[in-house]
Amino acid sequence: SQSALLEHAPAPARSTGDLVRKAQDHLIIITTPQRSGSHFLAELIHRGGASYGIYGGSEHIPAGQNADACYASLMDLLRHYKGIIAHMGNWCGSRENRFRFVSAVGEKLRQNGSVQVLHGWRSALMILSDEFLAQASEKEFGFHASSGNDTKLIAMYRNLTEHYRLPVGDAEANYAELAQRIRLTEHTELEFLRLVGLAQTGQLMEYNYESLLLPERHSHLTAIFQFLTRSTSAAVPTAMAETALRDSKHGKSADLEGQTLHPPTCSSRVRDWPRLRAMLKGTYTLGACDRLEEAFGSGGRKFG
Repeated sequence: SQSALLEHAPAPARSTGDLVRKAQDHLIIITTPQRSGSHFLAELIHRGGASYGIYGGSEHIPAGQNADACYASLMDLLRHYKGIIAHMGNWCGSRENRFRFVSAVGEKLRQNGSVQVLHGWRSALMILSDEFLAQASEKEFGFHASSGNDTKLIAMYRNLTEHYRLPVGDAEANYAELAQRIRLTEHTELEFLRLVGLAQTGQLMEYNYESLLLPERHSHLTAIFQFLTRSTSAAVPTAMAETALRDSKHGKSADLEGQTLHPPTCSSRVRDWPRLRAMLKGTYTLGACDRLEEAFGSGGRKFG
């Protein structure tokens, strides 16, 4: 349902008191789609949580020809790394059905009970734009960089972004097709979450990538650490968030000047943003884009 897209509160976590649990008990999977800030979150988790035995980890792909083998591969990775990024499209699926084992593996995760899953939402427009710009970068430069703060590199990529805005054509049909792709991308995430089936278990938290950039970033990251520690007190999770965001001021958006290869607003990625925006009613993307526009757009101007 559309309401499921618009409300992303953490599921209630099972409490084990105010003490952070033993390091070996913290088994964490980040399941965001690719290009949705999973590595950014993993770095924040590591920075704030490592001294408490909580790790964000790096990207891994579980392998298996059936659900049992896929689950075993996932658990082997977790036992070794404690925290991993396992993108939702990489759970031992096939080209024909990339989610073929998700439901069965999700059932095994429910039975296990010790694994915590973080699923991050990001504006689907920004995901699609990043994919398009990665292909453009390979074409224009012969390589693709996902991050960097080199002044020359940033200038190259800002120019690339300006010349490769979506959609590819300027006809009404091109905008309608892009809007449909955005809705399909969001629907695919909802389908994954439905199949994995952890919403009512206390093992899943949905978070918003945009909220880790915007003025509520401290409170949003605190909520993530509170979920991971299963603490009834906010003291330890708050301290973890403070450590992770040590250079950030409360109530302020992240300082992205000179830090991102592409501009952080949706209007910078589209030929005619108001035209596309009018087609996105009821999507997560619309709200996320408006929030980014308010924080990082020219003059903080909102679209009515």
